[in-house]
Amino acid sequence: MKDFIRKRLHESLIKETYADTFDEIVSEMPMELFSMIKGQTPIKFGLIPKTQYHNALKEFMRYGEFMRFPERYIMEWKNLLLENIAKLNTLTEIHGRSQWFPYDEFYDVFDYNEKTNRSEGGQFTRWLNKKRKGPDGEEFKRGDWTTIYEFLATIYNIDDFTPQFTNGHHVLSDYATAPLMNLGVELDNQTDPNEIIVTINRILDVVHQRSDIAEIFIEGGSKSLFDISNN
Repeated sequence: MKDFIRKRLHESLIKETYADTFDEIVSEMPMELFSMIKGQTPIKFGLIPKTQYHNALKEFMRYGEFMRFPERYIMEWKNLLLENIAKLNTLTEIHGRSQWFPYDEFYDVFDYNEKTNRSEGGQFTRWLNKKRKGPDGEEFKRGDWTTIYEFLATIYNIDDFTPQFTNGHHVLSDYATAPLMNLGVELDNQTDPNEIIVTINRILDVVHQRSDIAEIFIEGGSKSLFDISNN
């Protein structure tokens, strides 16, 4: 009976704290981030509190499962990390470091024409017709990433609203995104907090060549993870 009640509490907690699947979060993120850029809203990453994570790990390592630590925090961290992975993936796409770019979402946000109710003939088209060529004389083309990024840079100052690592590099990664996306799929399918904490730990261990990728997941980034592992 105790296990049954605990299972039902888990199911209830999941429904309350996490409604969307990882696929839905990933598919909706381009529209969300483009809307933030258009609204001149800085893009931010929610972080796992260092002390809470340390307390969770201490209990899990001691007992092999959670006894007193509030499991709702584990479920909240699951949701947080899935959103952050999706943000990293979308930022990498927007900055041209991926084979894919969310063209449809870009046109929906930046080229919507209220008169025709279509994502064509709006602000981006007007800018494109006026600019025609770039500073080096290259011809701008509607479906070209270089053209789109020039628009985002000159009209919306995209660099000012893109988050940065503490080393000053933009938050994007053509190396870490793939393993993080795979771990996101794995995390999405987990409902047991004891399994989730292990996958969260694996996510925090993913590295990037030039920047501390853990900074977008936990307060203090890799430094916090080092401190936790040595205490």
